[in-house]
Amino acid sequence: MKDKKLCYFLMVFIFFFCFSINNNSLAFTKKLNQQCLKCHKLKRAPKVLPNGEKMYLYVDSERFNKSAHGVLNCILCHQDIDPSNHPKPVKILSKKSYAKQVTQNCLGCHAESGLSSFHKNVIKENKVTCDECHTAHYIKTMEAIKEQTEACIKCHKLERLPKILPNGEKMYLRINPKEFAKSPHAEIGCFACHFDIYNSNKHPYPKPIKSKRAYAKEVVKNCVKCHTYSSLSKHRGHAAIIKSKKFICIDCHAYHKSNSLGR
Repeated sequence: MKDKKLCYFLMVFIFFFCFSINNNSLAFTKKLNQQCLKCHKLKRAPKVLPNGEKMYLYVDSERFNKSAHGVLNCILCHQDIDPSNHPKPVKILSKKSYAKQVTQNCLGCHAESGLSSFHKNVIKENKVTCDECHTAHYIKTMEAIKEQTEACIKCHKLERLPKILPNGEKMYLRINPKEFAKSPHAEIGCFACHFDIYNSNKHPYPKPIKSKRAYAKEVVKNCVKCHTYSSLSKHRGHAAIIKSKKFICIDCHAYHKSNSLGR
């Protein structure tokens, strides 16, 4: 009986000890991040890189704190920064080279072995960096992605007047929610294809679109972020289409009701 009581008290002690450590750790992380955001929440002139690119160092503190990484220490991703001598100029050759460098730190938590086949292909090809799809500081949780997709469909399931384009074309913005739910893209939501809209806090807002074809070509550029050229080229048909550049993905696969191979 005494052994059972001792065991019980030990379990309770361990639980509260771990809870205390976790709370202290979160408080410490929050304090460090506040030091970073004290400067980076200010909109200042950009850092001009050797290749002429302008890199803005501003971070929206409210959006960052609400993101999936809001509870993490900034240094986990920015391992090139030494808090003891920061701000010290960090040599960055280009936005892309720095993004690739930081992406390697992503794999410290998101191990390649636990990633989907799409993500593994992206990493193997080494052309697209994590921030190109997930943003740098405003990474959404899967719950947030689901909620935002539902918000998109709430408006886009309605029958409305079309958007009239400069060339006179009519673009209907309605999506059939049942057909979209059956598509392989339903799980990842709207953000993978409509990245520019999905990560904007200004939507709905008028988006300049010259023509249906021009917009389709713009959106299709996001397809190869998941469906890499190297993986597509294994199929003779896709290899020939990619080489010819006469067709785009949605000519065959449509857009909001694309079927998987199993259907």
